[in-house]
Amino acid sequence: MDHMKLWWPLPVSLLLTAGLASLAMWTDLQCNPISTKFCLAWRNFSWETVLAGAIGLMGGLFVIASTRLMIVHERKNSTQVAVDREIFPYLNIVAESKRYLKFAQALVGIIAIGQLDEEIREQDATERRLQARRRLKSVEDYRNRLQAHIDDDLHIPLSITSELQELVGYMGMFDELKGNPDEIDVVNEFEVLIITFEDALERYRKRLIETRTLRIFKNTR
Repeated sequence: MDHMKLWWPLPVSLLLTAGLASLAMWTDLQCNPISTKFCLAWRNFSWETVLAGAIGLMGGLFVIASTRLMIVHERKNSTQVAVDREIFPYLNIVAESKRYLKFAQALVGIIAIGQLDEEIREQDATERRLQARRRLKSVEDYRNRLQAHIDDDLHIPLSITSELQELVGYMGMFDELKGNPDEIDVVNEFEVLIITFEDALERYRKRLIETRTLRIFKNTR
């Protein structure tokens, strides 16, 4: 719909030009042979020149519309880049949370330890489990940093605040994770919270892009 607002002069001018050409050719047929003063005047009227000018005008409108659309497209791309840069800290939270999730899944047996990074895979089975547990211990420092960010940063978008707080708060469960199979539901719940936060973040991202893109279209009218 917004693109149509940029392109509407082109189809309108095309229809007008086609209508002008059709009318001119129909008049030529009606005035052959010349039977009235109007036809005599029409024969002296260079309608082909007017039609050529109209076609030239249509070409100019096409160039203008194409240029405006290109500008809007470039601004939209730059808007997406700016939004992604703006929400990068939260995208990083998703990535880090998924990393800790992978260690937790390996510890309780949801995924094989061998799916972890090469440094861990090269160790024996017992050491791999100990290494995965040690990696999970570092989540406490990470959770404290995130919590401090939540407490101190007043600029966290309201649309993702509750999901972020739930995700960070649930990270405390890693302190009591022993690696038993019956802890699978605990780890699965953490995965659900990650997905919920990621979905909320994506909705926020799309809303930002739509709002700022709408401003761009308004400014190019």
